[in-house]
Amino acid sequence: MTKRSFDRHRFFRRITWLWLIVLTVLLLLPGKDIPSIQWDIGIPIDKLVHFFSLFIATSCFLLSIHWEENKHRFKIILGLLSYAVIMEFVQSWLQASRAFEPEDILANLLGVATALIAYLSIGKIIKN
Repeated sequence: MTKRSFDRHRFFRRITWLWLIVLTVLLLLPGKDIPSIQWDIGIPIDKLVHFFSLFIATSCFLLSIHWEENKHRFKIILGLLSYAVIMEFVQSWLQASRAFEPEDILANLLGVATALIAYLSIGKIIKN
């Protein structure tokens, strides 16, 4: 009997696709179905949700590839940046109760960029 080794890349790939499916469903929910959370920290809670949602997706995708796979890294980032912008348009088109907000796109893009910067920074430290 052979013991299977843990495949980190496959694990993160599956987690990422599951996360994107869940995120897409949540982004397309009618506005009235989203619970209201009162949390006064100076940044609207929905912008933090957008930021961390794309930060998590980007981090998981980047962890699903090997460090040396630069061409895949570029495709992942380009795809997630596109997703971040397109979903805001789709959300406003499909849900009358959801409004298009450029701030949501900015929060999404910052989440992707922050995850990429963290990934590259930590990767350089680990490699050296």
